[in-house]
Amino acid sequence: MINPHIRGVFCLWDNGRFNNTCCLNTPYLYIFFALKTRITLTKERNKMRPSTSMILTLTLITGAVAQDLKTNTIGTDLGALLLGGIALEYKKLINDGKNEIGVGGGMFNMSDDAAWTGGWAWYRIYKNGNGEGVFYTVGCAAGPTSWDYTPDGGTEETIEETLIWPQVTMGKRWNMSSGLTVSPFIGVGYMIGELKASDGTYLELPDGSKADGGITPNFGIEVGFMF
Repeated sequence: MINPHIRGVFCLWDNGRFNNTCCLNTPYLYIFFALKTRITLTKERNKMRPSTSMILTLTLITGAVAQDLKTNTIGTDLGALLLGGIALEYKKLINDGKNEIGVGGGMFNMSDDAAWTGGWAWYRIYKNGNGEGVFYTVGCAAGPTSWDYTPDGGTEETIEETLIWPQVTMGKRWNMSSGLTVSPFIGVGYMIGELKASDGTYLELPDGSKADGGITPNFGIEVGFMF
């Protein structure tokens, strides 16, 4: 024999319809609707809740994309090589490739009888991010310069001076799938200091200007390997 209260629950539905004649007054009517409402709400919440597999997949994809961005570059500046010198540079992408910091060092010949040795550092902004494309750079170079000057019919003298070059440049960077990166640039610098002999002669630079301080051109081609 079925308990009348339990029977009240069973008789709520008759052929798919609610039977209000058999159990309208049963206390289990309220229990039935409470349980049905709770089950419905639980199903709706489960539909809106992302699955564990989906979260894991998105995490793996995000991690893979982040790993594809090589942030370190070691290389040289072909501008120094063209001037008979040598340069070694290290660059580091930061802020997801939006910016870059770099340091370098080396030497190059300012003339047949003058050489500059020093270091430089810079901060770079990539217009479109991702560590490639158009960029803008601010930096500074500094180091000692030695000039062996011999005037016509005179005695050789050595002029030594520390030169400082704050500079701004713009350029464009291409990253190859092989890891090779090429970044030509052009800009201007401001020479602080001068190379002047005792007779008033200034050292003539490779671009035809004189080492008397002031604005100087700045250009080069950075070539490196990303890792």
